[in-house]
Amino acid sequence: MALRLMPAFALVILSCLLSILGSFHKVPPAYAGPCMYAAIQKERVTDESTNDSSLRNDTAVSSSTNWSPLAQRPFDYILQHAWAKDNNCRTLAEWLRQTSSELANNTTSHFVHTELLATRDKDVDPRKEQLPVLSFLATQHPSLVLNILVTNRSRIEPPPDWLGTLLAHEQYGKRIRLEYLQSALREAEGFLSESEADVISRGLGPDGVQKLGSRSDISRYLLLFMHGGLWFDTDTIFLSDVRPLMGADFVSITESRFYNGAVIGTSAKHSEFMKRALERCASKLQRNLHSSRYFRYGPSLFKDMRNDLSEPMPFKALPGCLVDTGWVGGFKGDPHWDKLFSANASRSNLKFLKDENGPFSFHWHGRWNASIVKGSSASIAHSNFVRRLQLDPTTFGAVKELNLDEWEPEEISK
Repeated sequence: MALRLMPAFALVILSCLLSILGSFHKVPPAYAGPCMYAAIQKERVTDESTNDSSLRNDTAVSSSTNWSPLAQRPFDYILQHAWAKDNNCRTLAEWLRQTSSELANNTTSHFVHTELLATRDKDVDPRKEQLPVLSFLATQHPSLVLNILVTNRSRIEPPPDWLGTLLAHEQYGKRIRLEYLQSALREAEGFLSESEADVISRGLGPDGVQKLGSRSDISRYLLLFMHGGLWFDTDTIFLSDVRPLMGADFVSITESRFYNGAVIGTSAKHSEFMKRALERCASKLQRNLHSSRYFRYGPSLFKDMRNDLSEPMPFKALPGCLVDTGWVGGFKGDPHWDKLFSANASRSNLKFLKDENGPFSFHWHGRWNASIVKGSSASIAHSNFVRRLQLDPTTFGAVKELNLDEWEPEEISK
């Protein structure tokens, strides 16, 4: 019995030591553990004792790039799972918001990147394509711009009615930008070697990489290298202001040894992180332009970079509970991927959607062919985004749903 308890006891001691070390630098502890909450609470009291808001903002900007909660090897594997326990992830989210809320006013990039589906399937409900765009406009600070990668020009010539409406909108049209893949490739050529630029161009050409996911992986690195900012996969609902995540090189980690790549952050444009990612993509393409390995340019690439002891690890681990609760957990009430579209929303699901202090986003992992049922979390979220943005429900196919802005938890039974 004593032998079985020793590893857990050692983990507790290690996390407490790390928390204490973190407190010496006036930043919250670097890794989750039983000592985490007390240390962050102590830091919060210190912040709140300063009444001068300008001092608090200066501290936030200077400390936000430290990213002390985000672990690197070996602690990214050892302690990452603990963030999803109980209230640990909420405490982490609160700290990030307190220390980084003003970062977007000082960062070199205001871009949040995503993409349109490469092909338009008639069986896909258009509201699914709308969700990342509408949720971005409804939840993000006006200083941020959604840069939408377009890999297939025929997808938007002409654009769907809903997208055309947003692009023509006096206010929302300024917050959406379309980026064509070929333009991004041409811009990046000046920063890559001739051989790297050539093989990446061929890899993304019609006779190159055939896996859409792999093409998307390489393409997102081009955008992040040229513009900086954040990347979110297209099957995402934005839930709260993502500015606290800006200004750091990171990849979301969803399992003990799995860097998912659905959410990626960069410290600035032309970052060393993205430069090395593109170099590794070029090397893989030169060895085998037509590899069918699905994770070759995504999770496998990040794993290689993480395990290469010959050079510093160029990114940190973003705890997946902040952006992928359906997989990792960390916040009560998330509807999970399969229930997001098909199940009636429960009271806890509605509280999750309404929680401005919860996770930054929800990743639904595909499910493109699943129908959106009236009364589901997805249908309610979509309807409320359209209402909040004062858009025409008919143009966006919104159905009449519960108004979350007026809803209180006691109004509906579980």
